[in-house]
Amino acid sequence: MVATMLHGVTIGTGTFGAFAETAWFIMLALVSIAVVTIRLGRAGWYPGSQLGTLCAAVALNATADLFYLSPLSARSVVAVSVMDAVWLVSFMLFAIAALLPAARPRVAETLTWRDAAIPNSWLLLALGIVVADGVVADIPLTATLLATLALVLGGVRAAIVFGEHVGLVEQMRREARHDHLTGLPNRRALMEELPAAMATGQGLRLVLCDLNGFKAYNDTRGHQEGDLLLALLADRLARLVDGRGRAYRLGGDEFCVVWPLTSSLQIRDIEHALTQRSARTPISSACGDVEIPVEAPDVDTALRMADARMYAHKTAQRTAAAAS
Repeated sequence: MVATMLHGVTIGTGTFGAFAETAWFIMLALVSIAVVTIRLGRAGWYPGSQLGTLCAAVALNATADLFYLSPLSARSVVAVSVMDAVWLVSFMLFAIAALLPAARPRVAETLTWRDAAIPNSWLLLALGIVVADGVVADIPLTATLLATLALVLGGVRAAIVFGEHVGLVEQMRREARHDHLTGLPNRRALMEELPAAMATGQGLRLVLCDLNGFKAYNDTRGHQEGDLLLALLADRLARLVDGRGRAYRLGGDEFCVVWPLTSSLQIRDIEHALTQRSARTPISSACGDVEIPVEAPDVDTALRMADARMYAHKTAQRTAAAAS
């Protein structure tokens, strides 16, 4: 693409035009290929129709640009005609890619500095080409140094942006695994962490708790006060289990606590933490527990048993309250 704009520049004269024609054409071609390669990697190497067409357009265009810089392009009329045809086809592919629907973006679960290996490799390659071209073509040292500085600054800026991207991805992952109201890990975090904890073979106790009286509390004092109460109880629960277990908010007024059997935690401690004395709307909790792996060999069984026992406890509490 850029080659057609500087078609009359002579190669290897030692002028700045020659430098622009060689070093910058090569660098731009490499940058185009690098950008598409990175996008392919983030798409799981499955390009889809739009990205696949764009890859083909970039590959053809870069091939034509690089061939234009070679001595062969000036020796054969047929070669030049073929090169012009390749440019035309690449432009048509760019237009087609713009009309195709974009594939749904793939969200990376993790992002590490290893993901920067591809762009860094291309950057180093382009840097080497610029320096080598300055030596071979007898380009002024100032021009070579300026080109090198531009590439280095571009690499530094890319590293800064990548670092910010890593931070954003980590923030998104944390928000996806934590409850925004209480700050406790959520159900998704539980379903990820519990199988890993069970795989260690360590005995665990899982407790599910549901608040009693929370609906009346919300109806009487309003949802804002209800949210403040949930945050208060969650903070109290987190402080209780800190260093001894793990607390989760599963949604609504339902909480979960997991701790190793070697811990000193007791279910009554959990119930006490989830109790709020009030003359008008007192809050208590009903809990159901299960021992892993003695009673439940897998996650689904553990959650099902603890849930059933929790509601049996809640029913017993209601029956006792009605009888009194």
